[in-house]
Amino acid sequence: MRLDGAPFWQRLPAALAYPARPPALWVVFGLAAVGAVSYRPGPWGGILQVALFILLLRYAYAAMLRAAAGRDDPPAISLRLFNSDLEMALKQFGVIILFAMLYSIGVRLLGAAGGVVVLAVANLAAPATAMVIALENSFLRAVNPLLLWTLVRRIGTAYLVLCLLLAALWLLAQLSFDLLSAFQHHGLQLFFYDLCAMYFLLAMAYLMGCALWQYRERLALDWEHASAP
Repeated sequence: MRLDGAPFWQRLPAALAYPARPPALWVVFGLAAVGAVSYRPGPWGGILQVALFILLLRYAYAAMLRAAAGRDDPPAISLRLFNSDLEMALKQFGVIILFAMLYSIGVRLLGAAGGVVVLAVANLAAPATAMVIALENSFLRAVNPLLLWTLVRRIGTAYLVLCLLLAALWLLAQLSFDLLSAFQHHGLQLFFYDLCAMYFLLAMAYLMGCALWQYRERLALDWEHASAP
C-alpha cells in the first residue's frame, strides 16, 4: 500500500492504528510476551529488557524507513530483519544513554532547573536524532547540533507540530501505564507495560516516517522507487 498525499499531522489516527496491523501487532505482542515470561529479578532481567527494546527499535526503524519510502504497510517479519542490521537500533540506544548522561550532568551542575532545560532540549531534538539515524546511519551525525538544526530548518514549523504529536502519543502511553498499575500480578503488569510502550513507540516511528516522506524533496530524498524494508 502507498501513502496518500495527506500531511503527516492528519495521519495521527493511522499512526495509532499502525501497530495493531499485522505483522506489526505480532512483533509487539511477541516481544512483550517474551519479556513477561522470561523476566527474572536482578541484572539478567534488566539485560533481557534492554535486548527486547533493541529488537523493537530494529523493527521500528524498518517501519520508519518503509513509511519514508512511501509504503503504508508494516514491514514483514523475517529472521534477517532481527538478526542483522542492528546498527540503527544500537545507535539510537546510544543516543538515549547520551541524553540520560547529559540530564544527570545538568542536574548536578544546575540543580532541578538544569535538568528541566536538558530534558526540554532532548525532547525537542529526539525526533531529529532518530530521523538522522534513519537517513545517515551515523551516531556522530545524529548528535551533531548543526546537522540536527539543518534537518529541523528544512522541515520548518511542521517539525514543532511533529514534536507535539509525538508528545501526545507518549502522553497516551503514560496514561496507559497509570491504568496498568491496577494489575497486582507482576507478570501481567510487565506484559501490558511493555505492550503499551512498544505499541506507542512503533506508532511514533511510523509518524516520523510519514514526515520524512512528506518532506522528502526538502530533505533531498529520492526513495520513491527505492526498495523498502
